Parts: sequence; structure tokens; C-alpha cells
Amino acid sequence: MALSVTAAMPEVRDSENTAPVWVPGAKSKPLGDPFDDGVPYFIFEPLHSVRHTRHGKADAVRGTNLIVDGHFRVEYTVCSATHGGSGFGIVVGVTDAEAPAWIETTTKPGEKPKLRGKSCVAWGLCLSSGRLITTHDPHKGRFDGASVGEELTARKRSKAGESTITGMTIAIECDIPAHNSLEDEISSKRSYTHTLHPLDGPRNFPLHMESLQERSVHALTGSPVTKPGWLSFSVDGGEMVRTRVQLPACGVYPWVLLTGDGDEVTMTSCKKLSPDF
Repeated sequence: MALSVTAAMPEVRDSENTAPVWVPGAKSKPLGDPFDDGVPYFIFEPLHSVRHTRHGKADAVRGTNLIVDGHFRVEYTVCSATHGGSGFGIVVGVTDAEAPAWIETTTKPGEKPKLRGKSCVAWGLCLSSGRLITTHDPHKGRFDGASVGEELTARKRSKAGESTITGMTIAIECDIPAHNSLEDEISSKRSYTHTLHPLDGPRNFPLHMESLQERSVHALTGSPVTKPGWLSFSVDGGEMVRTRVQLPACGVYPWVLLTGDGDEVTMTSCKKLSPDF
């Protein structure tokens, strides 16, 4: 069934939009020490591009487009890749909208910030390996504790046999169903009076049949049960590969992790493909 593009969310390629497109993470800003010299870690020119300006240290940005309650598509283009064009240290994907990395902390000097306990807050494609990256911190990539998962695409190689990803396009599709309202959740938990008919009594299902129990609740309450969101990737116009990632109901933002001095990625499009569920 073909999806229709709606105007609910404008594409980022709109030249009239001059609002900021990228937000650096709390750990990806100059700290004001003598080694930083006040130099920014990123350059956001052109408007929808992000260019990394320091070497050997991973830094992260998120987009300003909140992806929630619907089916969305985000497209990236790799404009420049250091490390011989291999894309080493570049990850593009999405990040949890409630990840601590995007929350400004107001802790006192020497006091550790209190962070929300989420085991995984960002998911993306590692361009040098072609594999899925899942990480507990958007600033941490493949060699900083992130998990390396399934292969999403074969590594692109030049005629000389060297890996190259400059010019690569990556499309990401996210589907996040609208979560139930508080009234729906309360309604689904109510106790209902049943007749004396043996087939009309409450039914208990084993763990492997929980989906049937959800359908039973839906039949009684009329309230839909929220389904987990899913995530898919496509490279250079290829087949969309669906992962086993379940996106959070709170929504996600576009996310880019860069490591080399001169790595540059452009978010060419971010649009909604279907209306709210």
C-alpha cells in the first residue's frame, strides 16, 4: 500500500527556513579550557550540513525535527569523509528524544548529573562497517562502548579496492505509533462484569500468547494497544532493510556522530510519510 506524503512536516531542504537544524550534545561543546581556545566543534554551513572541526574525538549532534506519532523518512548525504574516505567514526541515525545527552544539566561543580536510566538512546548506521550501531550515549561510537549489530549494507569500495563513502546517501524510515492517552490506559485496566457463560469469563494467557491477551483487552475496552515503533535503513537507493530496533514512544530526533576533522554530513530531507495513527 503506497504511502502519501503529507504537508504536516516540511522538508529541511526548504531554502526559506533559516532556523537552526542541528543541536550539539552537552558533551560536544567547547568547555572553555586552554585546549579548546573557544573554537566550535562543528560548523553548520550550509544550513542543513554539519561539519566536524576536531580530530580523534567523537562529537554528536541531533536534528531539531521531532519524529513522533507517524511514519517518517530522513535522508542523509555524506559530503566529506576523512580517514581516506572510509567513513571511520561516522554514524548516522536517530536518537531518543529524552536522552540525557540532549538535556542541559545545572549541577554544581564536582557534582555528577542525575541521568535517566535508559540502556540505549541512539541507533544508527556505522558507515565504515555497514553495521547497525546501538549506544547508551549518543557521543559514544563503535570503539567507545557502543554495540555493533547486524550488517545493514556491504562496505562501498572504490576501483582501487579502498573503502569510500563520500557521496553516499542514507535513507532512514521510522514508524512510531501514537501512544494511548491516559484515559485509554485507565480504561484498559478496568475490571469488567462478566455473565455466567463459561466462554465469557476472563482468560489468562501464557507468555508466548500475550498478543492474544492484548487483543482480548482491546475487544473489551475498544482502546488500541500501542505497538512498538520500528526502524529501517536504505543505502544509495537500495532496498529498505528493517531492523529489530523498537523505537521509544516519546519520539526520536535525527542523529549524527562525527570523529574526523572535516567529516561532513547533510540532512537533505526529513518528512512525514503518513498521518498520525
